[in-house]
Amino acid sequence: MKHAYITTGEIISPNSLKLDEFIEIFSKRVRIIIEPLEEQKKIKRTFGCAKDWLIIKDDFDAPLDEFKDEIFNNYFNLNGKNLK
Repeated sequence: MKHAYITTGEIISPNSLKLDEFIEIFSKRVRIIIEPLEEQKKIKRTFGCAKDWLIIKDDFDAPLDEFKDEIFNNYFNLNGKNLK
């Protein structure tokens, strides 16, 4: 039964590849197909380039109702002593 593994890596030299993951191969001879990956375009970052992408509401820091009991229990231990 033949197996095929797909992984990525880098060409280190004309005779060497560095794979991103270990592949256990039981044969000394293998067939390698090299397919160039598209390089991601780098976005030029400038101050304010993400403006209007995120909206932070005024009550962002307000406690969530789901965690009010947990916050109270963490603030006061079981003996009723203030942990502050």
